[in-house]
Amino acid sequence: MTHMSSLLLIDGHALAYRAFYAFPPQLTWEGKPVNALFGFMTLLTGAIDQIKPAALCVCFDRKEPTFRHTSYPEYKAHRPAAPEDFSHQMPLLYQALREMQIPIIDALGYEADDVLGTLSRMASERQMDCVILTGDRDTYQLIDDHVRILMPQKGAPAPVLIDEAWITAKYELTPTQLIELKALQGDTSDNIPGVPGIGEKTALKLMHSHGSLAAIYDNLASLTPPSLQKKLADGKDLAYVSLDLARIRRDAPISTPFDALGFAPDFTLWTAVFEKFGFTRLLKKYADVTIPADKSSEQKTAETAPETTKASGHYQLINTIEALKAVIPKLQNGFAIDVETSTLSPFDAALLGIAISPHPGEAFYIAIEQTGDNQLPLFATAPTDLPPNPFLELLKPLLENAKIPKTTHHGKYEWLVFKQLGIQLEGIQNDSLLAAYLLYPMEKMNLKALVHTHLHVQMTTFEELSGKNKTLAHLSPEEVLHYAAADADYTGQLSHFLESRLKALDLETLYRTVEIPIQTILAEMENNGVKINKAHLESLEKNFNHQVQEAEKTIFELAGHPFNVGSPKQLATVLFEELGLPSAKKTKTGHSTDVDVLEGLAKLHPIAPALLRYRKLEKLLNTYIRTLPKLIHSKSGLIHTSFNQTGTATGRFSSTNPNLQNIPIRDPEGLAIRGAFVSRFSGGKIVSADYSQIELRVMAHLSEDPSMLAAFHAGADIHIATAAIVFDIPEDQVTKEQRYQAKAVNFGLIYGISSFGLSQNLGISRSDAKTLIDNYFAQFPGVKQFMNDSIASATERGYVTTMLGRIRPIPELQNGGAQRQFGERIAINTRVQGSAADLMKMAMIRVDAALKAKKAKSLLCIQVHDELVLDVHPDELTWIPDLLTREMAAAATLRVPLKSDVAIGENWAEVSG
Repeated sequence: MTHMSSLLLIDGHALAYRAFYAFPPQLTWEGKPVNALFGFMTLLTGAIDQIKPAALCVCFDRKEPTFRHTSYPEYKAHRPAAPEDFSHQMPLLYQALREMQIPIIDALGYEADDVLGTLSRMASERQMDCVILTGDRDTYQLIDDHVRILMPQKGAPAPVLIDEAWITAKYELTPTQLIELKALQGDTSDNIPGVPGIGEKTALKLMHSHGSLAAIYDNLASLTPPSLQKKLADGKDLAYVSLDLARIRRDAPISTPFDALGFAPDFTLWTAVFEKFGFTRLLKKYADVTIPADKSSEQKTAETAPETTKASGHYQLINTIEALKAVIPKLQNGFAIDVETSTLSPFDAALLGIAISPHPGEAFYIAIEQTGDNQLPLFATAPTDLPPNPFLELLKPLLENAKIPKTTHHGKYEWLVFKQLGIQLEGIQNDSLLAAYLLYPMEKMNLKALVHTHLHVQMTTFEELSGKNKTLAHLSPEEVLHYAAADADYTGQLSHFLESRLKALDLETLYRTVEIPIQTILAEMENNGVKINKAHLESLEKNFNHQVQEAEKTIFELAGHPFNVGSPKQLATVLFEELGLPSAKKTKTGHSTDVDVLEGLAKLHPIAPALLRYRKLEKLLNTYIRTLPKLIHSKSGLIHTSFNQTGTATGRFSSTNPNLQNIPIRDPEGLAIRGAFVSRFSGGKIVSADYSQIELRVMAHLSEDPSMLAAFHAGADIHIATAAIVFDIPEDQVTKEQRYQAKAVNFGLIYGISSFGLSQNLGISRSDAKTLIDNYFAQFPGVKQFMNDSIASATERGYVTTMLGRIRPIPELQNGGAQRQFGERIAINTRVQGSAADLMKMAMIRVDAALKAKKAKSLLCIQVHDELVLDVHPDELTWIPDLLTREMAAAATLRVPLKSDVAIGENWAEVSG
């Protein structure tokens, strides 16, 4: 065996994660992040310079569950998903390491820490020095005479080399005693429970005085105060479970021969990798290499791409009618447009100016007078209420001409602003916000960020222009000119840049036939608004206040004394110290009292259900009952909710002010709130059209499962039909409980529910839940195949698509454990829920067109998930339901019929099924 003087082990994921946060954002020419990759390589090469190893390898976790997950399923269960920008870089890191011929080692059923532990043990047995480069302090336990840790430190010029003396000085413990310290105090990041109620200070004190977990429990009776004894006694099992979870294994099965770790790098391979990613500093470090000027754009990064430039162009201020008349001819072939207003609300702002760009690099800022007779208050009740404005009179024919193409960024805002000024904006053919949303659904959608990422242009921000505590209204038109004109100019340039990418990814049809037209429909819905019955809300407030007081009284009786129920700290004291209930989760500030914890305690003590009810009532009071009256606009007398078209990765809408999606529908409190939404028309009604089981119909269409298709074609109750098939009984013998279980499986599978989740939902054992799911898949094999195919395709491609081609990246599938499981659920859910969302948009477009064709007085006003809500004029009640049924059924042709349930009522509650 060739003698190796030192081994450098790299903790792959931990070091990359540290680099992601330590190094500034860095993007490829295509806008893909590479700062974690650059940081990793920088730290790696620095460690090589510092250690000068004779052997080297990088250790990674695998995607499969480990022995820790098997012994304790909750292990790492609460760890949040990594940022998308980080996850996108992990495949690049694997690729780079392979191309550099750096060994990558992992072990099935074990974590990277266990691989590090095993290799460091092997090095020690060979009397080799070993250094572990990592950002994870868990590895401190591996330190011995031969093993040290190289830990990057914030602000330090180089990583710190940590040995046993360093550990002793910091903790007054040996490295191996740190394992037992963690067994006592737990670890929230890994969801290692520790002993409930024992924090870091108490754990250190116990270890300093007794030296080991065994000694602590051998001397339990001598510990004071008695409450400490009780915590330790009650948490003994968790302590030893935590000990096993915290201990790094040093016997992981490693197939790579130790001799194969010898470090003899071929730096021509390294420089080729650094050249490909444009890491010029690393290139200069290893060779006198420059990047050829003709290198393809796909291989360039922010370091090699053209430097970011400041926004510039030929921009002209238009503040006279004569100047505007001279510009009008230039606008006949189309233009990009952006409005400047005094506030962000289109219903409360005043128009300051309009920026228009007919060509790239050319833009005009048309200043609108804001004083005297020419002031333009928005939300006039009718165009005749508006004072004449010569600028708008000249522009109105162009803005209302649908044959003149317009380009916007969030054109819904422009549409609403002009609508309040008596102008019907027509001809929006491109919108850079919507194009970016389809192409890069995980990116920030604001114009300046997108222009910086994709066009490498730095635009002036609002804060830079206006300064602190100022608005555009405080600035002169000359001061606003460059800022506003650049917005219009680069809206057009960005849109043009994104168009070719839409075509390349087959997204142009979705963009032009769905997203662009639905934007205007949403604008109209926001403008239509919805009427609220204030008296109903006032009555609800009194009723809910009384219920809150009753719930609070019950809580005080169960606690034995009054306390501040809204204080998590006081509540934790009551639950876990005074009542002695088990603590399931810790936070940095103490015991968690969140909803999950309270739901877990609900079967143990009646105070938990009382607390859940108290919180629910308080949330409904503060979110809706007290808030809705404040949202009624003073001039229209209506609530104008804001629909967000780009707020979700699945394509569903979200809404704010108020958030209509979150009003509960399955309980009487939520329905009572819906009862406040009424018709504005005398004798009018609220009409709801709710797609019937749309997501299951999409599942049947996509999976082509024969049994599911047959059930829908037979017009059967799908949940009864499912229960009959799963339990192998006639449909007329299906019990209410069996239908309920079948329904839970039907909908649960769309969201990737596990046997554990199903058992929690149904209140049955995990084994019974698993049996139920297994029976389901046995009877509906097409559904199982669809789920497996969705996951496999997403893993291979890194994304999934809806029926209409909407793309959803899933970087979580590149990881292991809980993150991969989350990614698998997204892969299934996006294909189903995302397709259902696309179908709803197509239905809205058809319904809107049909209403306009009949010149209907009735108005679209609310859209929530699978439901479309209209405020219907009494003259149209006879034919609106048939129109809705017909148009929603015709939205798409699937392998099963599309059906909707249409209901008519005095308020939204009466039509909510």
